[in-house]
Amino acid sequence: MCKTLKTDIKLFAAAIVAAATVLGANVS
Repeated sequence: MCKTLKTDIKLFAAAIVAAATVLGANVS
């Protein structure tokens, strides 16, 4: 359970970073 939760958090964080990078590139 804990391992799955940690993996989900990592994927969620990675998705946020990717989205922020794309948005930042579009703004620039």
